[in-house]
Amino acid sequence: MADILRIDGISKDFYGLKALTDVSLEVKDDEIFGIIGPNGAGKTTLFNVISGFDSPTAGKVHFHNKEMTGKGITDYSIAGMARTFQNIRVFGEMTVLENLMVGMHNSIKTGLLGIALGTRKEKQAEKDAVAGCMEILEYLKIGYLANEYAANLSYGYQRKVEIGRALASFPQLILLDEPSAGMNEQETMELMELIRGIRDRGPAIIVIEHNIKFIMNLCHRIAVLNFGALLSMGLPAEIRNNPQVIEAYLGKEED
Repeated sequence: MADILRIDGISKDFYGLKALTDVSLEVKDDEIFGIIGPNGAGKTTLFNVISGFDSPTAGKVHFHNKEMTGKGITDYSIAGMARTFQNIRVFGEMTVLENLMVGMHNSIKTGLLGIALGTRKEKQAEKDAVAGCMEILEYLKIGYLANEYAANLSYGYQRKVEIGRALASFPQLILLDEPSAGMNEQETMELMELIRGIRDRGPAIIVIEHNIKFIMNLCHRIAVLNFGALLSMGLPAEIRNNPQVIEAYLGKEED
């Protein structure tokens, strides 16, 4: 299959501190791709560069063979990329349905005048958007929570709302940052099946995770970062048995 994302020689410095150094990788349009590494390895910084929250100090980002380096988050969203965050960012004062409607704003093709006048076209667009969001909520098995305020939901349900909001933008690539954080074993297993199901519906997925068992059982390929550099990339079995990866996580035994 074709590459949906390619990054070439990405480096990122913060006031002289190197957070990323010459990272290159590609993600296929039909895979779930994992990124792992010890704390401080540069995983979230890489996500921020990939999704337009930060510009790289050096290197290039290509999405669908179009260079996106230096473009903002809105450009990435319009191009077909969505992401979630390690610390959940739902709009607590809005309902679950309204949260998803926010994610769908790029696909609602009505002008400000139409919205102000409440034209037939605008009303139909809103009706279609609500139907689309409800379909996503039903798929996530939280349709019954559509009118509940997001702030009233448990952590696990808020995570589903955030994933639903990402899906509402009809992305071709979703970036999930620590999606299983704070979940128990049962919730983690359900999340794994959900992510597989989302992939089957269309978008490629990149996942950052600390839960190694989760990532090994979920992903087609995995990249390992250590001290901001790409340490290894390959199939889960290759990563699991790589001595450099084992050393990075467990430390080198003293002679």
